[in-house]
Amino acid sequence: MFKQDLETYEATGIVANESHADSLLWHYTKVDQEKQEALRLAQQQIDKINNWLDLELNKINGRIEWLEKGLKTFMSTTDKKTVKLPNGSLQTRQQQDRFEFDLDFMDKHPQFKREKVTYSLDKAAVKKHYKDTGEILEGLEVVPGGISFSVKL
Repeated sequence: MFKQDLETYEATGIVANESHADSLLWHYTKVDQEKQEALRLAQQQIDKINNWLDLELNKINGRIEWLEKGLKTFMSTTDKKTVKLPNGSLQTRQQQDRFEFDLDFMDKHPQFKREKVTYSLDKAAVKKHYKDTGEILEGLEVVPGGISFSVKL
């Protein structure tokens, strides 16, 4: 019966009655189950590939870090900021100091408050004060800028 109903639908494209519709729903359920199984199998393969990719990228990133370490060590032995080579260039740059403020810095140093609808710390003024006087105010930590390193290909 189910096979005949499917063949009738394939031939005519018409659903004749409720019994015919119910038969097609049975076929629909079977096809949907096939679809869900295909999606499940595909997801298993995707998960396998993603796990493999994670392992490969970890190995590759380890090799990249190892190579960068050697290149960075080499650059530290030269007095140059940039070394241009046939396969790329190596570069070091002094980074700017980073200013870190306590939560109550504005209360301790109100001269650096700037007024808006709300109060906020005038970090530019604090930086200027530090550069002009060299004074490290209470609640302020000046973190020296490190040396940046990059490889350009």
